[in-house]
Amino acid sequence: MLTSQALTALEGAKIDKKDWREVSGVVSEILQSKAWREEYPTPTAWLEAASEVSGYSSAILRRMCAVRSFLENVKDDFGAPQILVDNSTRAPIATMEILKRVH
Repeated sequence: MLTSQALTALEGAKIDKKDWREVSGVVSEILQSKAWREEYPTPTAWLEAASEVSGYSSAILRRMCAVRSFLENVKDDFGAPQILVDNSTRAPIATMEILKRVH
């Protein structure tokens, strides 16, 4: 995914109440693939741009990505996390953060 496509996907995410899993998926993809290098000098600059269009602060975007990363990393211990693929269930970010901290 290109950064321009990602920014389009993130536009108005907070106002539209997009699921945090969708938002973190887009942001994480750009960070992990290092696609941010296309237009931005640092990952922080990319996060700030994503923050502006999404309505979420860059700190919240980082927290979302950290929880997503945690859930992806526990696959070896607990199996593939359904919470990342099954959007029919509610998965409040705060609850997922607590789970991450407890683990």
